[in-house]
Amino acid sequence: MTTRHKACRSNIRLRFSILTALALAISGKAEALEEIVLENGALAPPWDGALGAYDEALGYEVCLDDGGAGCPTVDWKWTNSGNRGRVLQAEWENNGLTAGVYFKARAPQDLSAFAAGTIQFEARSLSGPIRLGIKIDCVWPCTSGDTRTNTTLSDDWRLVTVSVGDLVAQGLDLTSVDTGLVFWPTNHQGAIIEIDSVKWSTDTPAPPTGSGSTGSTDELTGPESPRQYNGFDLVWSDEFSGTALDSRYWNFNIGTGSNGWGNNEWQYYREQNVSLSEGFLTITAKEESFGGQNYTSSRIKTEGLVDFTYGRVDIRAVLPRGQGIWPALWSLGTNFSRVGWPYSGEIDIMEMIGGGGREDTVHGTVHWNIGGLDAPFAHTYIGGAYYGEDFSAGFNVFSIIRTADQIEWRVNDVPYYHFDIDDSASLAPFRKPFFLIFNVAVGGNWPGYPDASTTFPQKMIVDYVRIFEPSGSTPPADNDGDGLSDAEELSLGTDPNARDTDMDGLDDGQENAIGTDPLNYDSDGDGINDGDEVSAGTDPLINDASSTSSLGKLEVPASGATMSGIGLISGWHCNAEEISIIIDDEPPQPAGYGTDRNDTLEPCDDADNGFGMLFNFGLLESGAHTVRVLADGVEFDRARFDSLRLSTGSFSTDIEGSVEVSDFPKPGHTTTLRWDESSQGFSITSETGPNTAGSRFRPGN
Repeated sequence: MTTRHKACRSNIRLRFSILTALALAISGKAEALEEIVLENGALAPPWDGALGAYDEALGYEVCLDDGGAGCPTVDWKWTNSGNRGRVLQAEWENNGLTAGVYFKARAPQDLSAFAAGTIQFEARSLSGPIRLGIKIDCVWPCTSGDTRTNTTLSDDWRLVTVSVGDLVAQGLDLTSVDTGLVFWPTNHQGAIIEIDSVKWSTDTPAPPTGSGSTGSTDELTGPESPRQYNGFDLVWSDEFSGTALDSRYWNFNIGTGSNGWGNNEWQYYREQNVSLSEGFLTITAKEESFGGQNYTSSRIKTEGLVDFTYGRVDIRAVLPRGQGIWPALWSLGTNFSRVGWPYSGEIDIMEMIGGGGREDTVHGTVHWNIGGLDAPFAHTYIGGAYYGEDFSAGFNVFSIIRTADQIEWRVNDVPYYHFDIDDSASLAPFRKPFFLIFNVAVGGNWPGYPDASTTFPQKMIVDYVRIFEPSGSTPPADNDGDGLSDAEELSLGTDPNARDTDMDGLDDGQENAIGTDPLNYDSDGDGINDGDEVSAGTDPLINDASSTSSLGKLEVPASGATMSGIGLISGWHCNAEEISIIIDDEPPQPAGYGTDRNDTLEPCDDADNGFGMLFNFGLLESGAHTVRVLADGVEFDRARFDSLRLSTGSFSTDIEGSVEVSDFPKPGHTTTLRWDESSQGFSITSETGPNTAGSRFRPGN
């Protein structure tokens, strides 16, 4: 196997569930359904992927999670709005330009169940009567288009309702929604808007499409395969844990090919029909007009990026269904772009043709040219079939095992066909590297074409693809020396460049061997990290602490925060006698404990649970650090944060003064920093730059 790029993936894989929890009563009738986007002053998952805006002043480029510091036309903040509590407030400049604030999903969402529903939110204007414009995006360039709401806002809170059906009629694709709401004032003359309680709702949920349009809302289940086999090393995998297809591994075929990809297929292949969510890749075939075709789908490949020769390939997938639907997991020789088909050879790991009950059969096939590269075109093929259950009803693992003398096909590790390879020129391609291709075709010479029984959209869902090579052929790389190969770490979600991903004192390889979670420093949740438990002789897989000993939380600094100057380390704990704090490997320092925290009444039954300690983060070197919090000597929480040392040269204390700094906080900006002796920190008193001249000052712009 050859890969041109190595990946470092640290995403934690999530278990798959059909997107929206569509509740079905025992009677089988659908109950009312809600999808919360914003509530109680916070974005709800998965709509917390980003809080951002596009801005006409930036050529419709975006600013994300910065409160609008990077957008000249709009900023936003969370604010307290009287009895309503915490809400989002957005303020637009009076510059005649458009800027839309939006809530972006972590990954595109299938909201087909809301086809007959509404989008509702509550809002008010603090700048006089005004109406809002809204839209919903569905993976650019797909969008609902702009809609002017019918409700005029004033300083009273008003309920705004928009029909999802109207947005669909304007082009919204509910199977790939990636913004919960985009909104802006329609007058383009400046406004202050507060917004709260954004949700999608319906009293008559439409059946979810699922992979094969079964309408089931149960989690998709099915056999899995191991990450290790005797005699093989895992050398590459894609677990699809990101939010977009990894361009280091995959590229696309686009369009209709020649004569419908040589098979008289009816679909137009597009990038937009691929999505990643919750650790799964989905290829969606849709009935829609595009590029002169009535159907769209996607075809992805690892050509030029990842290839494999001898060894094993495992692919765990759920297949679509229906007359004319043709999913395939297959491969072509890496010389395909030079010699063409069938001279390159073709190995079909799995093909299925839907309709007529054929969803219970998958096929494994090889194609080649009789006589090899120097012979005239003479395509031939041979293969076998596996008959099982409905392959659209759940996951199955489709595999091939390649040697120099044979290719063997398996389903859920059960062999069902093998093909012997000899030394002839005809079969020479099958001793060379191949690249992977995944696609869902619509129609073709072999499956036939969709008819009235075929429903859309149809989806092929892939959990993972893993490539193994024979042990000893090429020693697997282990960059961090933790006992796990880089490929194994990619499949587990650990960092192949860090021996101890979760910083619990145990190498990732050690954790894999003893069964603890290398992505969780406290696998059993008892408040004692795994490394300390191993050192103490306790079992890191058994929670042997009392039920309340670890009931607490470190709130500041949050994981991923950047700290500088003097700041507060704070949080709460229910029942400690004393709280101590450790920064990196320094000795523990006592924290003040027992301040009133009314928000801890529910978990703790009392309020005197707050702790805090002032700390000069400027004493730390710039870079990553760890803070650990202990209750009565037992760690109960930790965070990884970054520190920024603003001064690293000579420095005088006990004076106040100002200094101009060029190219700070971004290139092209000049900032005046003033040292405040009382707080022992810097404050920004002025800033000029390409986007600040002539406009109001925004701290941090």
